[in-house]
Amino acid sequence: MFNRPLFLSVRDDGTATRLISILNTLYLAELFGDRALGKFFWNDQFVPYVYGETLDRRSDFRIFNKQRIIGQSVEAKERIFSQSFIDKYYINNIYNYSTNDMFIDKFIYQDDVFDINWNMSLELLKDKYKSKKYKYFYVHHNDLSEQLKGIIDKDYRAKISEIWKSIDFTDCINNIMNYAWLQIKNVFDKDFTVLHIRSGDVIYDFANFRKFNTQGIYHATPCELAIGIIEENKYENIVLIGDDLDSIQLIANKFNQKNIISIEDLRESKKLTNLELLFFDLAVMSRANKIFGTHSALVRLALLINPNISFFNNYSIFNFKQQYKIITFYFNKMSFSNCQKAFSLFHQFILGKRIGEKFDILYKYLNEALLFDPDNDKYRIHILDLFISMQQIEQAELYLDEILSTRKKEFLNTLFLKGWEGIVYQEVFYNYLKSCNINYPNLSYVASKILYFKVGAANRVKNQLAYRLGRIMVLNSKNFFDFIKTPIKLLYEVFLYKKEQKEYKIKIMKNPELKLPPLSEYLDYNEVDNIKRHLSYRLGNALIEANKNWYKGGYIIAVFRIMIISIKYSSSKIKKRFVK
Repeated sequence: MFNRPLFLSVRDDGTATRLISILNTLYLAELFGDRALGKFFWNDQFVPYVYGETLDRRSDFRIFNKQRIIGQSVEAKERIFSQSFIDKYYINNIYNYSTNDMFIDKFIYQDDVFDINWNMSLELLKDKYKSKKYKYFYVHHNDLSEQLKGIIDKDYRAKISEIWKSIDFTDCINNIMNYAWLQIKNVFDKDFTVLHIRSGDVIYDFANFRKFNTQGIYHATPCELAIGIIEENKYENIVLIGDDLDSIQLIANKFNQKNIISIEDLRESKKLTNLELLFFDLAVMSRANKIFGTHSALVRLALLINPNISFFNNYSIFNFKQQYKIITFYFNKMSFSNCQKAFSLFHQFILGKRIGEKFDILYKYLNEALLFDPDNDKYRIHILDLFISMQQIEQAELYLDEILSTRKKEFLNTLFLKGWEGIVYQEVFYNYLKSCNINYPNLSYVASKILYFKVGAANRVKNQLAYRLGRIMVLNSKNFFDFIKTPIKLLYEVFLYKKEQKEYKIKIMKNPELKLPPLSEYLDYNEVDNIKRHLSYRLGNALIEANKNWYKGGYIIAVFRIMIISIKYSSSKIKKRFVK
């Protein structure tokens, strides 16, 4: 159908993420025969996560509550790439695809699109490519040596590094990278280490990502843990790099050693744009011989540019007890921002739970975190979970009563936040469900909300007329006496259903807030298709269709349809049993 399928870089979030996606795209295009088969989309605006909220939407975001923080750096492609590179590799986003599309329930790609965003073998990808079924292969920022079985890590990184060197950047970007290399060479003429300390939207209250439970917290690093890492390596040449400029400067000042500097010591950030600062940091990081960091996009990009860098994850240096001890020891010895303190306290809570810390201490961490970040219901959710886990149900009920009377909407919105891998607080749901009791109306209320959101779609489909009629047909098919009563029971069920629908319409007329949301908004929406495949639903649906066309012999046709459905269903059950 198509002669030359294209690999497309489709990310529209952060700059570093987009650059990794472009590198992956050109790598796959070359692997499949021609680098020119690789193209990229480009949105001149930063596109935040679909369920996220952030004030950091412009490329000039720099100061928040008097704290110097480098915000996102997305600018027009013409500010980054040369015109010749753009002419060769840029392509219009004809389907208006956004990275957020993959997080939308039941999102369907166009028939000629194959999205490479899940683990598979290289051979399978080749088969998809050769099939000529697809015109576009969407490429993301994953590590392809991990995602595509058959790609050798060493070869992948060597080729990506080669591709990076071939990218034609603008004079502005080339100049800033050359300037960064010159600056670091003037300070450290020998080997140096980079400690990358990410903060940003995972920590600061300009975004709601800090409320997403543990999602993303291991992309950032508590400042106290960073100090512990420096203590272990304080005789090495170390450059501290991060988006929270004031915090990394505080850490550098604490040590007051010539061999431990902040990236701010190499430049005047006021004179540079966020985009220029990103490439400055990237240039320095890519010249290091060792990087301590997390799997943030900037670190990953630096490691791809220079595959010879040794990488150590900030959370792998110490065990849980050591991390807990380090954060606790340095917590009151430094004057970091309130948001940084809240983030560190949450880590103390998590680590404390893992090592068996006492209830009172865990509770203290969460309460203190709330003092520093009072709008973050993450801490309230964990306080409640702590009460319930310790069988302090009455205390949980009282605490929840206060929450629901003062910030009900905010609390429930946070409790049901949807992250990249699903509902972020799902781990605490069971405690509410098991504590549900007539004596605890507040806990029961939240439990009902959990049931409503978590399994509401499945229950609603089972309450549809098709399922109810089919269920009667199945249950009454087991003996003759029940079977002959089936028509009467079906008519009575239709009567009940219509009565319920009438009552429901009256209720929502009186109070529109009682109107049920669309099925697609439920957490278990993916269960809808499974239930519609149940024998009960299929039989009931066949009967309803017959009633719509009764004047065309619908009931006669329905008899045959029901027989076919039943036979196929029985055959599939026998086949499954045989295979098992």
